[in-house]
Amino acid sequence: MQHCKLYINGEFIDADDSRTFESRNPYNNSVTAVAARAGAVDVEKAVASAHHAFYHGNWRHTGPEQRAAVIRRIADGVRTNLVRLVQCEIADAGATRRKAADDVMTSIAFLEQYAVIARDFNKVQPIAALNNKTGKHCLHYDPVGVCAAITPWNFPLKMALWKLAPALATGNTVVLKPSELTPLSAQILAEIIADTELPPGVVNIIPGFGNEAGQALIQHPKVNKIALTGSTATGRSIMAKAAPTLKRLTLEC
Repeated sequence: MQHCKLYINGEFIDADDSRTFESRNPYNNSVTAVAARAGAVDVEKAVASAHHAFYHGNWRHTGPEQRAAVIRRIADGVRTNLVRLVQCEIADAGATRRKAADDVMTSIAFLEQYAVIARDFNKVQPIAALNNKTGKHCLHYDPVGVCAAITPWNFPLKMALWKLAPALATGNTVVLKPSELTPLSAQILAEIIADTELPPGVVNIIPGFGNEAGQALIQHPKVNKIALTGSTATGRSIMAKAAPTLKRLTLEC
């Protein structure tokens, strides 16, 4: 049985109120993990960490080669932990061995793809059709800021990296809330990230429940973007609650 902590500002910590919850194997109902249960105070810590890392850290100013190198290190860490992650997805999410192995291998390929994108991405792109003797027009791409990633139970690792990789490749910081049904692969992912050169606070991982950690994260004024894979009902709720602060949304419902 694995113990899952919150990963905030580069440290593994307990929830502020010391609460935990159990994750159970859907096949035999055995306990696969006991996870720290993030609440509003923990969300505040995680968002503050990501906000500070974005506005006062160096990650968004890091060059493309350095960003690509970090993403490759995460891919290498996933590859090193392949067997462990496959076993985790089987026990925690009820995946078949074939599906679990495919999900982990796809996650590695996805990270490697975004390492290439991070390396080759050009922040400033001339608009040829508008450039003339009187002026030069360019598109300038800036990172959004603090991104909240909320992931489902059925593809725990793959969905987390589907959101994490593009955010990191383009210089953003992230607070990831995995499904309360499948927190285990996120713990392993946090351990892998902690072993890279990624600055503290760039990625924060907070297992918890949607009606507590999820709601606090969605409504936090310092979160600039929300990416969700989940139910249509959850997507509607997030859209409504994000409206007052005009957060950018990517909803896969």
